[in-house]
Amino acid sequence: MPQRSSWGSITRLGKDRYRLRYVADMHDGRGRVRHSETVRGTRKEARRVLSEREAAHGRDVATLTVAECAERFWMPDMADRLAHGTMKPTTVELYTQIYRTHVEPRWGAVMVSGIDPLEYQEWLLTLTDVIGAKCNMLMRQILRFAVMYRLAPTNVADVQYRLSGDRDRHPATVWPISELAEMVDSLRGTVLEAPCIMMAFGSCRVGEACGLRSSDFKAVDVNGMHVLCAHVQGQLAKDGWVDWTKTPDSMRWVAVPEPWSLRLEEIMSDGREWLNDDGLGRAVPRANISWWWRRVFEPGRPLAGHEYGPIKNLRASWRTAMRAELRMDRDLLEKMMGHSGSGVGEIHYFRPDEEAFADELSRAWNAYRERQSLEHLGPVGTNK
Repeated sequence: MPQRSSWGSITRLGKDRYRLRYVADMHDGRGRVRHSETVRGTRKEARRVLSEREAAHGRDVATLTVAECAERFWMPDMADRLAHGTMKPTTVELYTQIYRTHVEPRWGAVMVSGIDPLEYQEWLLTLTDVIGAKCNMLMRQILRFAVMYRLAPTNVADVQYRLSGDRDRHPATVWPISELAEMVDSLRGTVLEAPCIMMAFGSCRVGEACGLRSSDFKAVDVNGMHVLCAHVQGQLAKDGWVDWTKTPDSMRWVAVPEPWSLRLEEIMSDGREWLNDDGLGRAVPRANISWWWRRVFEPGRPLAGHEYGPIKNLRASWRTAMRAELRMDRDLLEKMMGHSGSGVGEIHYFRPDEEAFADELSRAWNAYRERQSLEHLGPVGTNK
């Protein structure tokens, strides 16, 4: 008959053989479960071993799996932050997708108190740098709740792990002004033309460029140039237009110079509501824009022969060209892109409006074209 104590039990199996039974969390991923152990020796030795196990695990408490912890604490926390406006819907969607795709299949059934650091490190090395870093960040958030509610002794993800070194970056292609002009001209009359103009010559992000209405635009004639300014007040997201942008500073004016300002006015001259109208009074969905962009570089398509890069690189090309080719001020460019700036003055006091943008942009473009003209004439004012 088993001899029971206040913690566990001892059963004699034969001469100098005893079976110990107890409930403990061995931090092996299973949580607090029943264990059985055979001890060879006297009953006194069996009691000593059971006492050691009690000293090590007598205060173990029931715990949860990673999936249970995520569903019970982490996801409701994200929903609460979303409701209070401290987290964007796109961020929640991204985090949830990464969790479902990478984290849950590997760690969902493992107890939060039983994640082995070595196994965790080996798992991170199977992922690319970007995905690995995001997965570790999500695990750190989930396990923070486990530690907070004493379901796990430590946060295994809250240390510096090595990543694989594998890159999943998109091509870092940056096109110069001359090539941007050629590309936009080649896209004339397509659903890509208007948003590409707003990205390549107006600094917009993809969603911002796709979500502009005709009523958002204002013409400013300055320094002999017709500049078209657009008030970015939202963006076209996966499920339609939303009245928020990536950051509060992204709610801004953007400016487009000639000749692209004139082309935009020509596009909107039919009285459409959306700049990039789908023919039925709605904005062309972002999914359509992305689909077509990936295909216009194929042989026989409008951008065949140009080096491929993701559509978001049009904005990066604008920033590079404005600084390297048009020689515009860095702080002004940061504001034009919807960034807050780095210094106290830039963040709190430097707040240029659309007319300031139009003035500086037109000056820079006029100076750039004058330099191009002089270079074309040669050093002595004659054609090369």
